[in-house]
Amino acid sequence: ALDHVLRICRVISTPRGSLLIVGVGGSGKQSLTRLAAYAQGFPVFQPTVTAHYNLTNWFDDLRAQYNVAGQGHAVFLVTESDLKEESYLEYINASLAGGDVPGLFNIDEKDQARTSIRSIAKQNAKREFEDSEEWLWSYFIERVRTNLHYVICFSPQGDKFRSRVRQFPGIIAACTINYFFPWPEEALLDVASKLLAGLDIKNSQKVINELPHLAASIHSKIADLCDDYFVRYRQSVSATPKVFLTLLEQFASVY
Repeated sequence: ALDHVLRICRVISTPRGSLLIVGVGGSGKQSLTRLAAYAQGFPVFQPTVTAHYNLTNWFDDLRAQYNVAGQGHAVFLVTESDLKEESYLEYINASLAGGDVPGLFNIDEKDQARTSIRSIAKQNAKREFEDSEEWLWSYFIERVRTNLHYVICFSPQGDKFRSRVRQFPGIIAACTINYFFPWPEEALLDVASKLLAGLDIKNSQKVINELPHLAASIHSKIADLCDDYFVRYRQSVSATPKVFLTLLEQFASVY
């Protein structure tokens, strides 16, 4: 987990640094992204998708993040559940590819963006500064491309991931890809030992010492059974870190 946090920090702290995180649901993609953004001091935004959320709301959210990124760093966290329509990815793809998304800003909104960026441009651009509409808009888009860091969380299961990669190449070309693989045995033992340490278990020390190994073994066997299930029935199920933590929590609760 620490390696993933450090990798996310490293990417979002670089100009134009965006991430495509690939891992099954419950592997910690969102949690570690929020932790990494907090460590960098960057605000994180994730769309609040409701039954009535539509393309207009998506434009409003994206436009708001453009305005934030014009002033400083911003992290735009997007998961598969936030994509009610595949067309949302077209605008992320355009943003990653060139920065300027067609139709995102109307004339008045462009004027507001230029006004908000003028003082920053005077301070940072200095000799290159031009107080013209075209120059200020180009400077605004360049600031957005530098400061707006997309973190897109996809699951590799099913055909959607494959089709999205083909349809929206900018997501692959402009993002650093980070794979969330299953936890190794060492990580399972370490987490189980720490979570079970506070439990007052009435048994011999030998049995207490073996409990983390038992929990790790159960999780590993479930993961193997998930692979067998997919081979037999062609349906994907996963033993994720969230499942492992739930196993430990339920054991402690029942005990």
